[in-house]
Amino acid sequence: MTSPADREDSVDPTKLYDPNDPRYYGYSRYQFRLWHGMTIWAFLKLLKGNWRHISPQRYGVVVSVFLLTAPTHSILALLVKLFYRKRIKETRFNGDPVCILGFMRSGTTFLNELLACDDRFASPDNMQCIMPESFLIAEKRLRNHPLAKMEKRPMDDMDMSMDAPQEDEIAMLTMGQPSPYAQMAFPSAKGRYSDGLIMQRDPKVRARWIKAWVWFLRKVQYRNPDKQLLLKSPTHTVRVSLIREVFPQSKFIHITRNPYRILQSNLKLGKALSVTQGFEAKGMTDEQLIHDLKDGFPAFHEAFEKQKAELPEGALVTVSYEDLVKDPLGVMRKIYTTLDLPDIEHALPAMQAYIDSRKNYKPNKYKEDPEIVKMINENWDIYFDKYGYEKLPVEGEEPPVNEAIVTADGEAPGTPEDDTNSDIRQVPNASNG
Repeated sequence: MTSPADREDSVDPTKLYDPNDPRYYGYSRYQFRLWHGMTIWAFLKLLKGNWRHISPQRYGVVVSVFLLTAPTHSILALLVKLFYRKRIKETRFNGDPVCILGFMRSGTTFLNELLACDDRFASPDNMQCIMPESFLIAEKRLRNHPLAKMEKRPMDDMDMSMDAPQEDEIAMLTMGQPSPYAQMAFPSAKGRYSDGLIMQRDPKVRARWIKAWVWFLRKVQYRNPDKQLLLKSPTHTVRVSLIREVFPQSKFIHITRNPYRILQSNLKLGKALSVTQGFEAKGMTDEQLIHDLKDGFPAFHEAFEKQKAELPEGALVTVSYEDLVKDPLGVMRKIYTTLDLPDIEHALPAMQAYIDSRKNYKPNKYKEDPEIVKMINENWDIYFDKYGYEKLPVEGEEPPVNEAIVTADGEAPGTPEDDTNSDIRQVPNASNG
């Protein structure tokens, strides 16, 4: 006999549910959220000042964290400190990390998963980032738990697994550290989390963040003693100087993408994450996201360009998503050569196998909105100027004059459209995105 759940799964959820219902994105009401990997003290930090914003529809999530998962993770976190503290403290990094940079939905996830095919690298995975304080003990029992599995991400058609690479920014969020990603929990808290991006205003907050970040990375390194860390997070794009303070020899890979696709993909991402992970009745609106990106996107890249100028030769390589999907192995060779990474031949078979596994991937399709095109053309000049993308004409207006050499129509069928740092990777059921 077919269960209601089976009948539900056989029908397109977008035809059954409201866009502010997690089920609209194929996300069950009973699936674990990001917050289910937090300790009590980290969860209280997240909720501080936001209690009044919690919707009655999300009370069940809050109660389940407080009563079911947070106590367990809190006890396990204390046990990790008791049994592993000395070993973690003595762990030495196997060289400074390689960091993937780029705005959310620029292709950072695709790039990260390709590079992670090289078994000489180690990236934090979903399990480690969702349960950053307890994973050293919890991972054996929970990594393959049924509630910790999700076939696809809610914002696109990318596969998920607890072993897949994830943004270390997610770990910072679930440890209760300042992070702009906290806005997915409370979309109406406009501007409240912006300081979590750069953290320049309060030296004490900045120092605590760095300490927590390094401690988490040591645990990942402890689990992968002979590998070099490979980190990916869009937020690190504006933290290049901070990263170099901690890891002076770190190297960076910056990926760019057609800006019109970046915005369109961010609209879907912001809505999906704020609905599936949020505590409010409604997720982010397109209007809110467009308003934030109008000035936030150019400011983000102005900050990056300023910090990029301080990097020595050979510490940074820039690639485009369009080139990556057309010739992934060619772009990989460019990255390895420019950054003087170990011989790529060792990793090519695994990279090719990953590429072959994505041949049936279907990227999201978008239609150009004249108002959005106009907003981008008028406000995102820094991106067009620096990375050579061509402005699209606005319907009814003369085509813009632009000497760009890369066309704006940069889709390639059968390849991941992501990224995404989040670019946030949506978490499986146990928990990003």
